[in-house]
Parts: sequence; structure tokens; C-alpha cells
Amino acid sequence: MNSSAMNAYPFNLEFSMPPKFLSQAAQRGAALLIGALALLGALPALAHEGHEHAAAPVALAQAGNPRASAVSADFELVAELDGHQLRLYLDRFADNSPVLDASIEVESGEWRASAQLDGDSYRVEGPPFQAGSSNPLIFTILTPDSADLLETTLEVPGEVAPTAHASRWPWLAAGSALLAGLALAITLVLRQRGKTR
Repeated sequence: MNSSAMNAYPFNLEFSMPPKFLSQAAQRGAALLIGALALLGALPALAHEGHEHAAAPVALAQAGNPRASAVSADFELVAELDGHQLRLYLDRFADNSPVLDASIEVESGEWRASAQLDGDSYRVEGPPFQAGSSNPLIFTILTPDSADLLETTLEVPGEVAPTAHASRWPWLAAGSALLAGLALAITLVLRQRGKTR
């Protein structure tokens, strides 16, 4: 090889490496690239087969039961929507002790119901609260030594919208397929050039 050829093509690898070596290196590089892309494409499946990802805490927070609370000088009440029932926790405001001898009437618009004692709380069956609704609640509380009227609003969230990161996976898969095809084409071209030399 003369110096003029090297000066004319200073970065052409054909003058410094044998074609067979180039073909083998390209094949190994393409195999590594395709393997990495295949692993990258498998990540979404792994993330959704029992493995939590970064957005999990947000999802858990959104999945909790809707709650509302009301406080007066005598009582503190927490209302929790638990499936098809409304569960009420009533405590004395002064010492936070549970009140288990109360009569509680609940109103929300046209709907009215009586709460039934159930262990350390009260339950109300079949509240007509829909997803995405705001429900004003009025509680009439009677105990052997006091009476009170508490008001609050129970916000019931609607359907949880898909997170933005979920929509990135189709684009990532398409990009991975394009890169894998490009790597395969380069391998075939270099292999063909090696056969013709």
C-alpha cells in the first residue's frame, strides 16, 4: 500500500483491516445490538407481570377508598365509601374515644338512610354515589347525652386515565424494530462484500 492511497483515504478501514475481520466484527456487533433491543422490548412485559414501576405509589393512592370528614365541638366523624356501603367512624372530639351508642341518620339530596352499628364503626348500605360525583352529606347524630348535626362532602373520583409513559412503548417498539432491521441490512451487505473479495 503506497502513502498516496493512505493519504487519499485516511479513514477507510478497508486499507487497515482485512474484509473477513470487518465481517466478523459487524456480525458480532449486530448480534449484540439485536439482543439489547430484544431485552429492551421485553421490559414492558416484565413491568406488568407483578413488578411495580415508578408510577405505582400514585396508582395506590388513587385506588384508596374515597373519604370525607366532619368535626364539631363534640364529635369527629369520618365517612368512607367501601364498595356498596358507606362506613362511618364516630369519635368524641375531646379524647378521640369511639362512640358506639349513637343513632346516626345520613342524608344526601333525596337519599336518606340509617346507619347500623358494625363492630367499631357504623355502616350504611347502598349509597347512590357514582364515579366522578360530588356528594354533600348531612349526619344527624343522637347519643344518650348529646345531639349534633355534621356536614361534609364526599368526592368520588372518576376513572383513572392511562399514564403518559404507557403510550411511549409502541413508539419504542417501532424504533427497536427499525434499528434491528438496519443492523441486519448492514450485516448482509458486509457479508456480501466479503464473498466478492
